[in-house]
Amino acid sequence: MTASQSFAGTVTTTVDEDNVVPGTGLSLREAIAAAVHGLTIRNGNANGAGSDETGGGIRAEGVLFLSKCTVTANVAAIIAGGIHSEGGAAEATLENCTVSDNHTTDSHSNDAGGIISARSMHLIHCTVSNNSASNPNNPGGILVYGGTLTLENTIVAGNTSGTKPALEKRAGGTIVQNGVNLIGNSTGSTLTASATLLTGNALLASLGDYGGPTACSPAP
Repeated sequence: MTASQSFAGTVTTTVDEDNVVPGTGLSLREAIAAAVHGLTIRNGNANGAGSDETGGGIRAEGVLFLSKCTVTANVAAIIAGGIHSEGGAAEATLENCTVSDNHTTDSHSNDAGGIISARSMHLIHCTVSNNSASNPNNPGGILVYGGTLTLENTIVAGNTSGTKPALEKRAGGTIVQNGVNLIGNSTGSTLTASATLLTGNALLASLGDYGGPTACSPAP
């Protein structure tokens, strides 16, 4: 799906790419802005060539706002099984969203199973969990290598890779916090455990419908 407008649906609305190659679930090219509410994006398969190897669930260059959405079970060859967010000054915001069970297949140097952020991104009341990166030197959850990632009352935990399973910041990227966040393993993020940054096993349940606005992996 290539977006040039806003999409609104119930929490049961689903974009299912059925693992067709190449098949990014939602592609937003430069200068395109999209607001997406109540959508599940799953089974995207960005295992093509060039730009078709990135962002299995979402590849966004324009302004992106996701609310009450689930990005799950997507795969990319080299960059971001779940969401690849790039595009200079354009900003991406996720609110009450879940990014879970996404992965990459090749060992690229800029690799993350859940989210790659190369511009400003704001995660508000989100969960990024159970994603995996094929390169053990990259994070399973989120890689930030440009712009500012703002975490606000968000969980990044239960992701798998090598030494940096949750979240990593590289040169050119910045991570800031609002509220209280939980990072399963903060190695590579430059963040330090505190009263507003919890670390450790989040004991998250598997992704499912637990009666909330979107599918989630709740803590006990």
